[in-house]
Amino acid sequence: MRISAVEAEIRDAVHSDPAESARIYEWVAQVCIALGASREDLVPFEKYARAAEGLVKPSSAVRALAAGAANIERVDRLVATIAAQLGMRDDAIDEIVDTVESHLHSNRLQAAS
Repeated sequence: MRISAVEAEIRDAVHSDPAESARIYEWVAQVCIALGASREDLVPFEKYARAAEGLVKPSSAVRALAAGAANIERVDRLVATIAAQLGMRDDAIDEIVDTVESHLHSNRLQAAS
């Protein structure tokens, strides 16, 4: 589920490393559970992965970054921030946040020039 290129298809982002995607998905599930979610209310990773098989376009956030957006909705940062408040962190999530920040920074610089 890592962002390796700004044009990554959702399918490829999820299925390029299924074990890592499942690990990240479970980590986010643990954040949700720490906030009070019930395991039964969460979508199992297998169902999410099956749904991702048909998603052959990049996410709307990735498309916006590729189009030069200077600001986007940041679920990555929201999850990381809430998790940090719970004393939780994950290197892969931090890498995703940093990658998106880098693209936004570049887009903002380009927009300013």
